Amino acid sequence: MNCLAAWTLASGGIDRRWVATWIADSEVERKVLEHYADAAGIRLVQTREDDDRPDEYRPDADASVLARVLSTWTGLQGDKDRTVRFPRYLRFAPDDIGRDFCRVYVAQRGVERDGSGVRQPFRQIAATRSEAFREDLLGQLRRVVKDADAVRGDSWPVRIYEPAKSELAGYPEID
Repeated sequence: MNCLAAWTLASGGIDRRWVATWIADSEVERKVLEHYADAAGIRLVQTREDDDRPDEYRPDADASVLARVLSTWTGLQGDKDRTVRFPRYLRFAPDDIGRDFCRVYVAQRGVERDGSGVRQPFRQIAATRSEAFREDLLGQLRRVVKDADAVRGDSWPVRIYEPAKSELAGYPEID
């Protein structure tokens, strides 16, 4: 559920009717999303298949129950804007749970940047969120990597340099 919560916050949503949805931009992402959903006992159905937009998925049953659980975890329902708070449960979660959340969030929101020849390559996370959200995200990312100084972000966007970039790369495996 932690990985689904991260995906919901990063590139999904919970609409006003209490239906959670997730975006998968590629076949690899679809398989990862299905794996996370399956691990939580959720079967997905595709709700949007459009050449101009990424595919969208939702639960095939009990959508409002799942959405309410995810909303409790993420604080999300409706528009993702500057009022969305960073999930509080991560402050108290074990490091492996926090790291898994961060890896999903970075995989979904992060964009590779080459540093433009001036600095080393980094992964950038930009979002239209509050400063409090950015600060909490920054704190969580720094908490789960070995070199906290490799995660920077006095303002948006947040930048992740090596070695933290490698530590947060890819989707976590779950059993």
